[in-house]
Amino acid sequence: MPGPHTPLTVKDYDDAILYLAECVVAHGARFSPILEKLIAGRDALVQRPDPIERARAIIEAARNRSFSDPIS
Repeated sequence: MPGPHTPLTVKDYDDAILYLAECVVAHGARFSPILEKLIAGRDALVQRPDPIERARAIIEAARNRSFSDPIS
């Protein structure tokens, strides 16, 4: 498991989801809300854009703006 300041990875979510799925099967639906929240968290993490690609897009947009703006 990750340390106290380590961000959760998709694998961490998958491991927790598997564990809770086993709890739901073994002990009933009382663990279902937690399972649903973990699945939603994992899905949000997967859909989040890559931070490096986002940074490159920001830099590219800034370069395009500076080339199109006339020099004062």
